[in-house]
Amino acid sequence: MKNRPVETHELHAALEAEKAAARAERASGSYFGLERARRVLNIARIARGGSAAAHLLGVRPATVSVTLARYRRATGRDQTLPGASLLGVPDADRYELSEQSGAAVHSRDIPVLAGTDFSRSMLSLYSTKLRQSPPVYEEPVQADGSPHEEWERRLVPAVIARAAELLPDYEVAPTGLWAHKDRDWQWASPDRLLTRTDTGATGLLLCQVSSEPISATEGGPGGPRRVPDSLAATAQWDMDTLGLTHAYIATLHQGHVFRLYHLTYEPSRAGELRQAAEDLLAAVRDRREPDEHDRHFTKEEQSAIAAAARRMLPEIEEQADEVVEYGFNAQEDMDRYRTVREIAEAAERGSSSDLSQVLTRSGLPMQHFLPSR
Repeated sequence: MKNRPVETHELHAALEAEKAAARAERASGSYFGLERARRVLNIARIARGGSAAAHLLGVRPATVSVTLARYRRATGRDQTLPGASLLGVPDADRYELSEQSGAAVHSRDIPVLAGTDFSRSMLSLYSTKLRQSPPVYEEPVQADGSPHEEWERRLVPAVIARAAELLPDYEVAPTGLWAHKDRDWQWASPDRLLTRTDTGATGLLLCQVSSEPISATEGGPGGPRRVPDSLAATAQWDMDTLGLTHAYIATLHQGHVFRLYHLTYEPSRAGELRQAAEDLLAAVRDRREPDEHDRHFTKEEQSAIAAAARRMLPEIEEQADEVVEYGFNAQEDMDRYRTVREIAEAAERGSSSDLSQVLTRSGLPMQHFLPSR
């Protein structure tokens, strides 16, 4: 070949960078194109037809048809796995269940069952499932949701793209909602499926965007890198559901701290999660309300809770003083002060049962005291 370029380190680096960008493009999906398609679908639903939607949008009906066809052909609808059944792909970048089924356990429930999500309780999860219908999959109606959900939708594709850049041996493909073939109540929706380009082996990718700073135990300054407990439990559940043996977890904290973790399947841990899920579903069937006072805290966790509560007290006291100074009612701040002080004292006494009861009674989110659990 004439004028063949000399293969230099700079050229090699440029070629590898292009390959990484191509992987990122394929992995992240056309987020904004699919986001627009989903909104057009919602307009067509409300207007009761594509022609009416086209009139409202000021475009030809064919344009709406092409847009909706793109949405319905979302990547991943033809995926198969030996151990799981694909229930559906609402779109290539965002998975939502219109209502979580009362007779199924989904990935999003696992942090509660694993005891790693203190923003929700077993009682709230039980109550939610008690109100819901048998397993059914429905494609969601578009809703913007909270600012956090909005920015999660926008940032997750970027996190996925970065993970794909760092995984040159894998094809990273959008996927959907899966159910275990033998346990139809076991649901999972990983962010992406991973396929090794050399062996064809399949794994999965989970992503999380957080506004919270990364803790030392998760790979922050001065600490070793360790998978966050809630994500580790979710990954084990997802691998168990899909019949896979390895997973990657990509996280983004505060918009700039990126971490990529690798996990392998642990049958014993997955078995514990399955048992917890089966116990929950049995409680729902039998209408047995869970006991919220049986949460166990280690000595280290009790010390951390006590320290966090003590740090909060001066700030609450200062707020109450400012309110009084300006002639307003400080009762709410004083009640909060007493509640947080009671939590600190219960933690310092060293009784896990007492602490659990005080925390449950307070109604305060646990992430105030153990944000990295």
